Amino acid sequence: MIPKAGAAYWMCRYTFAGKRRGMSLGKYSHLSLAEAREQWLRLRRRFVAVKTLLPSANVKKK
Repeated sequence: MIPKAGAAYWMCRYTFAGKRRGMSLGKYSHLSLAEAREQWLRLRRRFVAVKTLLPSANVKKK
């Protein structure tokens, strides 16, 4: 992702429950493409383990 203002960063886009979502993986200058892909695979394995791609779904509701 290259914003109009600021530094470029790696972003993963996915669809969950019919809604398009996105998650930043890190700044382009600090992370190579291979590292960004590896990070996404690690996150994907973790999300599959808890059966959710929404970080907010892991927060307990009061």
